[in-house]
Amino acid sequence: MLGWASIGLDLGSGKCCVASVRAGAVTVLPNAHGDKTTPSFVAFTDSRSLVGSDARDQAALNPENTFYGVKTVLGRSFDKNRNNELAYIDGNEIRTREKVMMNFLPEFSITEEGSPSFKIRYKNKELMLHAEEITALLIAKMKSVAEDNLGSAVTNAVISVPVNFSNSQRQATLDAARIAGLVNVTLINSTTAAAIAYWDQHPTERDCVAVVDFGASSQSLAILSIDNGTVKVLEAYGGSTVSGNRIDFCMMRAIVTKFQEKHGKFFEESPRALVRLRTATEKLKFNLTLLTSSALQVDSLSHGIDFTTTFPRQEMEESCKSQFEILGNVLRRWAKSKNWAAVRTVVLVGGSTRIPAVEKLIAETLGKPLDHSLNKDEAVACGAALRAAELCCSTPREVEEVLSRRINFEAGAESGIIVETGARVPDDFNRPTSNGIWKRNYDHGMRIFENISENDDKIVRTIALTTIGAGQLGRSPSSGALLFTIDESGIVRIELISCGKARDIPIGGLLSDKKRAKICLGNHKMFLDDEAKLKENENAINDLETFCLYQLEKLGEKFGHDSAAFKLCKEILTWLENTPEATKQECDQKRIDLANKIYSVFNCKNLPTEPAEQEACQLDSTDTYTSNRALAQPLTKDRGRPTSLTDTRVKYEEHNLPSEPTLHELGRSQPHRKEIYIPNSTVVPKTF
Repeated sequence: MLGWASIGLDLGSGKCCVASVRAGAVTVLPNAHGDKTTPSFVAFTDSRSLVGSDARDQAALNPENTFYGVKTVLGRSFDKNRNNELAYIDGNEIRTREKVMMNFLPEFSITEEGSPSFKIRYKNKELMLHAEEITALLIAKMKSVAEDNLGSAVTNAVISVPVNFSNSQRQATLDAARIAGLVNVTLINSTTAAAIAYWDQHPTERDCVAVVDFGASSQSLAILSIDNGTVKVLEAYGGSTVSGNRIDFCMMRAIVTKFQEKHGKFFEESPRALVRLRTATEKLKFNLTLLTSSALQVDSLSHGIDFTTTFPRQEMEESCKSQFEILGNVLRRWAKSKNWAAVRTVVLVGGSTRIPAVEKLIAETLGKPLDHSLNKDEAVACGAALRAAELCCSTPREVEEVLSRRINFEAGAESGIIVETGARVPDDFNRPTSNGIWKRNYDHGMRIFENISENDDKIVRTIALTTIGAGQLGRSPSSGALLFTIDESGIVRIELISCGKARDIPIGGLLSDKKRAKICLGNHKMFLDDEAKLKENENAINDLETFCLYQLEKLGEKFGHDSAAFKLCKEILTWLENTPEATKQECDQKRIDLANKIYSVFNCKNLPTEPAEQEACQLDSTDTYTSNRALAQPLTKDRGRPTSLTDTRVKYEEHNLPSEPTLHELGRSQPHRKEIYIPNSTVVPKTF
């Protein structure tokens, strides 16, 4: 199914990580900054779109167009009458969560389909984006990271999702991946991916482990058995009742209280202040995982006051006490699962498991030894990459998932269960309906729902998958059957078999195929094209600067600082410094001008005006400068254009011309080179 350039992607709410299997070993692929994880930030400015740390670093200056945690609304439907309210947060948390989150998810409206649509300002234009479009930019960034490392195009991936993701959330993730340019995509639960990574590091014939994934937006657990390489999920639970983000919010409230007590002023909840506070809180939480106390400093937190304080770990644990109590309740329910006695060890993944209080709570409540052998930020991506590599094989390892949600039906006044929680995935479920249900409710049709439990009987989300209307039931309502297929990604598909005929019942995501295609050819293509053009300009600026600096050194050594070519080099460097938005065409023209100026130094038919250059050109005919006939013709845009990489390999015999260095030559002189390799160029060979 998947090609050799397959990747595993951990698409997290807080950060993303991408990995691939190369030479039989899994490797985490670093981004351009050298980091193995990329913050899940996306931002839009007047000139470009930003993803990762670049977007995060400008968040305080551009909060209205900066997105973080889009995954929390991806694939969720909202009631238009409750606009801008995260309805799945209950009780007193909804107002606080809404105020904070809405500054990381700018104002959105609700479409007719119930999906959120975000208003952004990009290049002085207002655009409306779906959550899938923003997520697609994040996936496209990780895809680009993989391609830069692997040196080939990537169109196939295994992407991790939380255990409790619904059908529409999983479908929305697939939609985002396809918008980003991925063709063959399979979803895998994050806990299952971590178990595969664990088995890769601890290959045993038989084992039973529990994986606890506690990340930025959710918590989940899976009990898995490993038998001769076959990974079988016995039970899986997930929810968002407690998360790393919620712990951040508790700490933020404690910091605001300390600010008000110290300065006696009410905290102004401006978007920029909240971004600065959130950034400082995340850094503080990280420090307190290692230290018992840490300093906190937030510039211009409120009323222009720079806030500085000391925050002990004990105070953090006290401020997050409510969250730890909720987590304890969740853990106690997990420990009562029917397969818990068989568990040998608990594997921890997810950044929030580093918090000492969380780790202690897990150890005390679950009563099993903890395993810290996996990298908590990279394990899920590694497991997804291993699964992607396995799917390339003709006989991939067998992985059996379980369904963490229940599929119900409702027909008139009757209802029932179609697929129970814990059913095997992938699998087919045939639901016969010849018992009179359709006959009694032919005029009403049938509605299909999925119920997702959030580890609490009081919190159950009921989501309508589809409605089978009377016109779809065929001519005879007396008999029929529904065939439910749950694919490897955990997505439900329905086929209606009636009167000897089979027809698919569409269960789409919040984006139709037509709308997804429009996005691919519209906004997403515009973002990628604009970014490609900016990168092209930046590369041209860097190449021209390197070229000038190298020639500056060589010309200074041969002719001193008074030559025309040397002065032109200085002028171009000054121009680059004053023109940060120079285009590739402008840089290419500057390069041609400098090349022709250097040519004139060695062209004895046109004697140079500078004394040092005249002296150099008056050497005898055996001198390497005057005997090089390849330098007699000035360079123009129409001359010497290479058609391929091999066309840019040019040989100059018996000359000592200052030529552009290769990467390993930078910083040292290479006299009397017999062959000069010139890097690829699309306008003019880089022969100097």
